[in-house]
Amino acid sequence: MEAETESDAHPVTVTEAVILPVPVPDPITQPVPVGPKPCPVVCPACKATVITKVSRESTMKTHFMSLLICTMACGLLCLWIPYCMNSCRNADHYCPNCGAFLGTYKR
Repeated sequence: MEAETESDAHPVTVTEAVILPVPVPDPITQPVPVGPKPCPVVCPACKATVITKVSRESTMKTHFMSLLICTMACGLLCLWIPYCMNSCRNADHYCPNCGAFLGTYKR
């Protein structure tokens, strides 16, 4: 029997492993707790500490109150009152720096 030499042995192949960075998904941001008035928060989008900008939006409650006042009380003269009252409208909060939507305070 002959002894095996290096040339008779199976060739060894070395492959290099390339390590690629794994993208980390953005964490799911929790809703920012907001109230009916502008409030201080840390914006999840721009990471700045700001006082929110509030925009009021009419809801079904606003329309219902207007209809109720129209039919039960003063008629058409007081139809506009719920649209002027903040207690009948939702408060949408936005970041004044980047304009990101932060949350809604529902009435």
